[in-house]
This record gives sequence, structure tokens and C-alpha cells, in this order.
Amino acid sequence: MTTYAIIYDTTTGIGYGSHAYGDSDPVLPSNEIACTQAQAQTPAAWTVVNGSLVQSLTYAKAAQSALIKQGFITATAAIPFTVNGTNYTLDTAQSKQAADMAIVVAANNALNHPVAWAASTAVNPNSVVQLSGGAFLFTAKGGTTGTTAPAAPTTFGTTVTDNTVTWELYGRDLEMSDGSYVTFGPQDIVSIFAQVDAYIHACKKQKIALIAQVNAQTAVPATYVTWSNP
Repeated sequence: MTTYAIIYDTTTGIGYGSHAYGDSDPVLPSNEIACTQAQAQTPAAWTVVNGSLVQSLTYAKAAQSALIKQGFITATAAIPFTVNGTNYTLDTAQSKQAADMAIVVAANNALNHPVAWAASTAVNPNSVVQLSGGAFLFTAKGGTTGTTAPAAPTTFGTTVTDNTVTWELYGRDLEMSDGSYVTFGPQDIVSIFAQVDAYIHACKKQKIALIAQVNAQTAVPATYVTWSNP
């Protein structure tokens, strides 16, 4: 039968290592105390007080804080949002944040500084115009518009010819948490990132509150404080 023991500092009582003995009743050194196999796996979590093992409050606080911080990271890497009654989950991994920021800035610019379509007008590449009916069109190559405004495409990816300009319905692809891409127009993009911002703000408030709760502990709790999505 294996006997487990925690090695501890005899001055502070704090555990820092462990031993496994093949003997069922070994003679332990003065700086070791018998423990369970589970306790031996985390010796730093334990302190010897009056000859007994007591879970370390410092360790418990650090473990809870780590769980909360990881929960926050996980929660803000895939954020739920709703567009026209349909639920989605946006992939907001750090590597995608710069691209997403460029998308929302461009959408905001199109909405807040709209350029109306005009007849017989030179259009620069990568331009966005708004038709009188409200639709936004995008051209990658530019050109010169015709004398009559084109009809707006009804689906993303469909193009319409306007003299020498090829327009498409303005939309940008956002990556979802499952790896798929969904195209949204500028109004929806602004709405999506408003929802994302509100969710991240709620997560930050929750993280701050939970860590404050942990820091206020004066004894190891029976149940750890853990993360749950707001």
C-alpha cells in the first residue's frame, strides 16, 4: 500500500513537495506529514497547523482568481449576438480583433458620412455610395457612373453594372465561433459591435466583482468562487 506525504517548511508550515512511499506505515521525517494522494498532487495548497493539514487561503485565492480570469478569457473569445431575431456567436479571438475593428470603422464611416450616388461621376476604387432608397453599394475597382442610378442588388455578393462601375451590395464577412462566415450590412455591423461592446463590459464588471469577492475571503470557502457567463 502506498503512503503519501507532503514535505513542508517547518518554520512557516507551507507545503512545497511530496513523497510517495511503498511502505504502508513509513517513519516520516520531521518535515513531512501524511496526506491523501490528491493532497500530494498540490502540496503548495496545504499548510501544516498544529500537526494537521489545512488548505492554504493564499493558494485558494490564487486558484479562484486564475479560474475567474480564464473564464473571462473564454467568455470574451466567442461572444453571442442577435441580428433580425437570429442568434450568432462571433469569434473575437485576439488575432481577429484588428480586422474586426477595421470592419466596424468602415461601416460607421459609411453610415455617418454617406456619399450619395451621383450620375456621370468618377468613382475611386474601394468606394461606398448610398442609393436614394437607402441601400449601400461598394465598388472594388471604381469607374464612372451612368446617367441612371442602378437598382440595388438584393443579396450580398451579387453585382450590378453602372456604366463602367461594378457595384455590389455593401457587406462584410464576420467569422463565427464555428469557423463559418456570415455577411452583414453596415447597419447590422454597427449593431453587432454595440452588442459585443456591451457584453465585454458586462464580463469585465463581473470579473472585477468576483475577484473582489475572492480577495475579501478570510477563510478557505467550502465552494470556490467560479466564473459563469453574464
